[in-house]
Amino acid sequence: MNHPLLQTAGPTACVAVIATGLLASCAVGPNFKAPEAPRSAGFVPAGQLAPETAATALPGGQAQRFVEGMDIPGQWWSLFQSAQLNALIERALKNSPTLQAAQAALRQANETAAAQRGSYYPSVSGTVESQRQKGSGASFGIPGFPSSYYYNVQTASVNVSYTLDAFGGTRRQVEALQAQAEYQQFALEASYLTLTANIVTSAINEASLRAQISATDDIARSQQKQLDITQRRVAAGGASRVDVLQQQATLQATLATLPPLRSLLAQQRNQLAAYVGDLPADYTGTEFNLDSLNMPQKLPVSLPSKFVEQRPDEREYSALLHQATAQIGVATANMLPQITLSASYGQDASKWANIFSPSSNVYSLIGSITQPIFKGGQLLHQRRAAVAAAQEAAAPCTRCRPTRTRSQRKPLPSVARRTASPWFKRNTRAAPPATCRC
Repeated sequence: MNHPLLQTAGPTACVAVIATGLLASCAVGPNFKAPEAPRSAGFVPAGQLAPETAATALPGGQAQRFVEGMDIPGQWWSLFQSAQLNALIERALKNSPTLQAAQAALRQANETAAAQRGSYYPSVSGTVESQRQKGSGASFGIPGFPSSYYYNVQTASVNVSYTLDAFGGTRRQVEALQAQAEYQQFALEASYLTLTANIVTSAINEASLRAQISATDDIARSQQKQLDITQRRVAAGGASRVDVLQQQATLQATLATLPPLRSLLAQQRNQLAAYVGDLPADYTGTEFNLDSLNMPQKLPVSLPSKFVEQRPDEREYSALLHQATAQIGVATANMLPQITLSASYGQDASKWANIFSPSSNVYSLIGSITQPIFKGGQLLHQRRAAVAAAQEAAAPCTRCRPTRTRSQRKPLPSVARRTASPWFKRNTRAAPPATCRC
């Protein structure tokens, strides 16, 4: 199309695009930097950590050794070598409503970030419209013009609009949403670790309670035999009635400890039922005992430069800080000029048969710059609020730094091993990396 207006507007539009492209080379607001791990050498002075635990001459009493820099598998509960425990955890991972909610929250965050990335591109829409109108001739102010008339307008047009991200507000918004998706990813990992750890803890507690109940029953039987012997001695004149009463008191005291232990055992079973998504009456899980569990012989000593990476709750704080930092850029960009380019091209005709005739061409090219001048301090206070929110998000990271030492016995699998587990591959989708280059 060689219309003079288009020939004049072409170079001007190119200059505007180049200028705004140069402006868009950097995003306003602070760039996020993850908090650094402290430089502490460890929890205890060098040489004070024993290489292994004490051993006892009992089943399962072998010494456990500490291994520097050792990692453990994502399915860490398999180290207990219990098929029943493995089956119970797999069942819980499939049925847990907490994990299902966390997965849905992660999907929502990923889709929200993907939707916001659409702001990087122009919006294009098409319109087809047919009108029939009645007009008044008096509106033209021409004497003798008919008092009223009818006319038809048929329109087909394509509209393009693009808001230039001159100061990085859109990029910062995308960055904030990607950080939110990372937070949901770490929240899912935290729910996963919490659920599996709670199940293992409850299973070990159940096995311990069963062992305590069994030992108490053995003690009570032994005391009952001692009472029978004492009663026979009294009948033979070899002991007094006081000896019988003392033995009866000892037996009753032992028997009195059984109901609380059985109550605790029932509570543990009900807790396991809740973890796997069953009602207590419907729970049919295996009964755990100490003989079915084997303690790992090697315990990792984590180096938390890796420790921070291994703990999803710590990385949640980092993601929240990243999101809050990006929001400062969003609030700052809202105070600066907004540049919008729009264009429309179409055909207007009184009849559809003439819609593609050369005389029906219509178009428009619009460039606008909008600078907020006065909004009652709204934008200023919104930016101050964003700065305060970032300071609030940074506070937990600062508060937790004393615990992020270079050496800690924290048996958590690394992120790579944890996310490589079959359950994670089936049920999660990582968000794109939340980066911003300036």
